[in-house]
Amino acid sequence: MSGPRACRHAVRREGSLHHVAPTLQVTTSSGTEKRVIDPSLMAGPATAGNWRTRQNDPAATFQYTDARPFWPNNGGNDDDYSLTNLYLQQKRLYL
Repeated sequence: MSGPRACRHAVRREGSLHHVAPTLQVTTSSGTEKRVIDPSLMAGPATAGNWRTRQNDPAATFQYTDARPFWPNNGGNDDDYSLTNLYLQQKRLYL
């Protein structure tokens, strides 16, 4: 895969915990806007503000990243998705 990745992530931090969700760019009557996709918190796409409010943590920080960080700020990126694929493979055992 070359060039920038289209998927960006919204990140919420609680101390050392992270809640990560993908975002998409959508066209609305107001123009192009980002929407957070997080079925664990919302029934459908949400604005970043609504997503943050739903988490009930006014002290949480919010940051957009590209798709490379495996866990934000741990110093490691997952450019080839090998860490992501390994993690998902392990989690699928619980399904």
